[in-house]
Amino acid sequence: MPTPPSSPPPTSKSKTPAEKEKDDTKSSTTSHSAAPPTESETTTNYLILATLTGITNPSITRLLSLPPSLTFADLHRALQIAFGWANSHMLDFNVSLLDPNDNEAMPRFCLSISPDPSIFAGDMMNDTKAESEITLADVYEKPEWKDRAEIEYEYDHGDGWNHHLALLGRATPGTNAHFGAPSDVKVLCLNGQGHPAAEDVGGECGWEGLKDAFKHPRKGENRERIEWYKHVCLNGDGKLDPYAFDVMDVNDGLRDAFAEGKSGGMSNAACGGCGKGL
Repeated sequence: MPTPPSSPPPTSKSKTPAEKEKDDTKSSTTSHSAAPPTESETTTNYLILATLTGITNPSITRLLSLPPSLTFADLHRALQIAFGWANSHMLDFNVSLLDPNDNEAMPRFCLSISPDPSIFAGDMMNDTKAESEITLADVYEKPEWKDRAEIEYEYDHGDGWNHHLALLGRATPGTNAHFGAPSDVKVLCLNGQGHPAAEDVGGECGWEGLKDAFKHPRKGENRERIEWYKHVCLNGDGKLDPYAFDVMDVNDGLRDAFAEGKSGGMSNAACGGCGKGL
């Protein structure tokens, strides 16, 4: 029986010149052009853990969700509210760079951010920017600083309250919904611990002394300290539970301060109120 002729191998259809040009363009674009930043890379909030340094039993921390476009002027407002400060003292931010090759090395200072850079005019050793003119993204996304920048926020140069800001990553798209916040809320406190420290208490040692006064109200001058905190301290309240923290109260303050159309300065009441009753 004769063997049937084998079928010819399939051949690809020849492409027109226009189709070849389209393929060449696509290949060139894929191989040589970097993809532009996605919307999530430029708008997804940073997760920042702010810690009031030197404070223990308990520590005072706030986990914040903050947009990359947030200016340092607004970062100051957010930190005042989150930590229950009364916005009554001088402040500045310092940016330092970690050494990627030496985890033990001290961070290298590279930038100060201040409400009034003219204070440092003429200081050739101090690069200072205005807090209203620089954003979180300007620091965290600067190519030569990326994954190396650390931010310190100092409030009240007398008491010397230092806050360390650690960038943990990015918030997920469902973060706001998970915490019951509207999708248009850009500044959010997700968690935290520790009652706000007292204004004008004398720094870390003064805060420890005040906490001890509430533990032993009949000892020495403790009654006087307690009365000062209750009736004179700008962010004092009727009692002091060092562990008390109300994230909903903080977010109420943030919502009021960052409502649509609000910007610029913040009254003492706006800051001090979020420390009351915590």
